[in-house]
Amino acid sequence: MNAGKAPAPNPRRRDEADKPAILLATHEFFPTRGGIGVYVYELANAAARQGHDVRVLAPGHSRWRELDGLPVRLEAISPAPVLAHWWYLPATAAWLLANRRRLRGQVLHLCQQGPLRVMLVLGFLGLVRPQRLIITLHGSELLQMSASRLGSRWLLARLLGTADRVAVLSKWVKDQLVHSYPEAAGKVVVAPGAPRSAWPNPGEPTRSPGSVVTILTVGRIHPRKGQRTVLEALGRLDTGRRKAVRYVIAGPVVDPDFETRLRRLANSGGVDVIFTGDIDDDVLSRHYAGADIFAMTSEPQANSVEGFGLAFLEASAAGLPILGYRTGGVEEAVQDGRTGLLVEPGDMGGLVGALTRLIDDAALRERLGENGRQWAAKFSWESCATAVYGDLP
Repeated sequence: MNAGKAPAPNPRRRDEADKPAILLATHEFFPTRGGIGVYVYELANAAARQGHDVRVLAPGHSRWRELDGLPVRLEAISPAPVLAHWWYLPATAAWLLANRRRLRGQVLHLCQQGPLRVMLVLGFLGLVRPQRLIITLHGSELLQMSASRLGSRWLLARLLGTADRVAVLSKWVKDQLVHSYPEAAGKVVVAPGAPRSAWPNPGEPTRSPGSVVTILTVGRIHPRKGQRTVLEALGRLDTGRRKAVRYVIAGPVVDPDFETRLRRLANSGGVDVIFTGDIDDDVLSRHYAGADIFAMTSEPQANSVEGFGLAFLEASAAGLPILGYRTGGVEEAVQDGRTGLLVEPGDMGGLVGALTRLIDDAALRERLGENGRQWAAKFSWESCATAVYGDLP
């Protein structure tokens, strides 16, 4: 992607030349492991490959220069290279107001909760009126705004009523949305995402039968991602199995207190546990290649849920069997009994039993992993871009 430069040549068919430009607004960009940053990155580039004029509006980042040469332009909300979280909302509001005339001829796509909250007010006041408005709901923000007593629910209902399209990551999120906001019915498209398009190739898997079974979790260090639950399940295995497994926890620390509790639990469980911290894609791809099981027991929190889970698809693409909880949109990312094993949230006995099956049965791991490769290949960013931007009214 280019920051402040003309976009790379992107020849378009004659029937695409008159399409309005698309501006994706987000508060999370540069792409990291999983999450909304990757979703915006991949969706923007897929839309550009289809001939759309695409830009991403986000806080400036020093690593934008690494994305030079891709057919999408980046626009910084603020000239400062780092934008403090508390300053994002007023800075975004100021940018949208300053560019409101330009937006009258463009598609504004609110990709995340931050810009969505800004538009709740600006849209209600009629201060920003893009030619087309698209809203993406991942799941948690829908629950949070619906539970708000400060008027967010009413404002969201009003904004959804004026939107041209609402994109969600799963049928589960769609059902929640239409139930709470019937005015969105008829506008909703499901665009779950796909494995990353430029994933580093780690070569042949390094896992081998008879060796230590390596279990991998990829996700930010946060209670909702379920690392604590996996550690507790490992601690309930018999002594022989605990000595035969290794648990790798990969991801950035966003909750230091939770990480401290995890490390205490890891030290007392009798299992070899490795915390990698935030690692680059090349290192992460090697962890995928060396793992035998992918475990992420996403736990529903107060007004926070796993709307889909791109990490599950990436693990399946790497040929790993999945272990997870049956919650939110996870059942649409993991096929229970075919690409992985899912248990009910809070069912520790069921989780330990499923984990034991995967540890003991290499043939089961192989079968679920191969099914996962085929399953992940059915998802594409191009189909998501078509669902979100195709045939806009």
